[in-house]
Formats: sequence, structure tokens, C-alpha cells
Amino acid sequence: MASGKKISDQAGQNALAAWRVGVVGAGVGVSRGVGDRGGHVGDVGVNDVDDGGGGSGGSTGSQSPHNADIATAVRYTLQEFAALHPGRSVELRVPPYGAVQVIEGPVHTRGTPPAIVETSADTWLRLATGLLTWDEALKAGLVQASGERTDLSPHFR
Repeated sequence: MASGKKISDQAGQNALAAWRVGVVGAGVGVSRGVGDRGGHVGDVGVNDVDDGGGGSGGSTGSQSPHNADIATAVRYTLQEFAALHPGRSVELRVPPYGAVQVIEGPVHTRGTPPAIVETSADTWLRLATGLLTWDEALKAGLVQASGERTDLSPHFR
């Protein structure tokens, strides 16, 4: 990521909890996505997140997550994805929050990368937490992917 600052697991998990409470609603179970160190994104499935005893003021799901929480959640999950899938052949962008280079293959060094995946923060967090599959996101037009190695479906469950 551009800033190079590592987000702690606690800060990342707390931000995911705030996002979950604000967007998805508390208590939503997820059985895939961020949480499988066996080749998929991170160790923080939304069931594993400590939301501080109820999150940010309740569990109705009607609250909007704070922009700082979204930014931290996106950057944390990008950081985890990059750690699990190192490389520099695909640029994964979630504007305006962050971008990482991932997936082994030909190294990109200058200009526009030959392989780009771009999506919104909400779509990325839903992918990373397993609330949305890669194929669902593509079919709905929620992800723009061009170039070699941009089929990220094997990296999400």
C-alpha cells in the first residue's frame, strides 16, 4: 500500500467490526472469506471480530460506518491479501483507500500495470469477508478486471 504503514490486527479487526455493524448488521455469520490462512485472505472473518460489546451503538444495522473505519478495514484487508498472495503482477485497487500489488508472475515496474483489478470499498469488504463471491461481483459489474492473472476467484471462498 502506498503509505507503507502496517495496520495492527486489532485495529483492522475493530474497523471490520464497525463496518459489519454499520453495513451488514451485527450477528451476521460468514463461513468464508477473510479468515482462511490456507491461501485465502487473512484471519479475521466477521464472526471472529471483537466489536467491543455491541459495536458502535447497537446492532440494528442501520448505522453507517465512519469513513475512517472503512478506510482502515479496506487497508487492513488489502494488507492481509497482499501478505497471503505476494507478487507484483496484478495491481488491486480500492479507490480512494488503497492499492496493492499481488499475485506472483511477471513484475510490473513502470507505467500502467498490465493487470488491474479495481472495485469499490463496499464490494471489496464484501469479497474479503465472504459476503460476496468473485463470480457474483463480476456478474453484477461490481469489479473491473483486465489483464492476465486477474481472475481472483481462487483466492476467495
